[in-house]
Amino acid sequence: MNRLFKSVDFPFEKRTGKEAFEIRKAIVSRQCFSEKECSTISNLIVKKVDPQFQLHCNLPNCGKDCKFYRVQCSNHGCPLIMSRMYIDEHDEQCRYKIIECECGERFPRHELAIHNAQACKLRYVECPYKKMGCNVAVRACDLQKHLEEEANTHLMFAVNRMMEYQDVINNLNTRVGKLEKENKTLKHTVDNHVRKSTTDLSELNKKFKKTSKTLADHEATCKKEFIKLSL
Repeated sequence: MNRLFKSVDFPFEKRTGKEAFEIRKAIVSRQCFSEKECSTISNLIVKKVDPQFQLHCNLPNCGKDCKFYRVQCSNHGCPLIMSRMYIDEHDEQCRYKIIECECGERFPRHELAIHNAQACKLRYVECPYKKMGCNVAVRACDLQKHLEEEANTHLMFAVNRMMEYQDVINNLNTRVGKLEKENKTLKHTVDNHVRKSTTDLSELNKKFKKTSKTLADHEATCKKEFIKLSL
């Protein structure tokens, strides 16, 4: 802030308003400039760093006709403000400038890509029957005419595709039938294994009980013999 004020000093002894400037300087040193003050100080700085008048006018009170007069872009929605000398250059690329397409539609320049991709009547589009075999690309405005003129061709494409689908469905039905038979066979095999496993488990359980009883008898006999030997 101090460097800013030093760059905008009062070089003339008889210059008026210096005392008021010093008072305001003390205030804004701790606060912020208003928009009007920012503009005024910016103008002073520009005049100091531009002695050759490349960025500002050397005529006092030059008015709105000056090429350096700040004007806002006239295109609706554009917030930019610039010197009058740059307004034409900006207008050639302003995103908000209304442009006209060859199809007759008018819209802001920034909507050009969307217009070309989705709305332009002169854009090329694929035939709705492309997946059925029609590879013709026509302008969007001629699509309805193409559909009417090639209705018979499109019908043949649709019939051929339906026949292909029917073949696919028949093949799928055949495969489903085979899978159902294989599933029945597997189910029968699994059921047999389950029954056999159940029987085997039952037999093993009986053998286990018999073996447990035999071991218990042997254990009792051993205890009796051990008692006899201890006596």
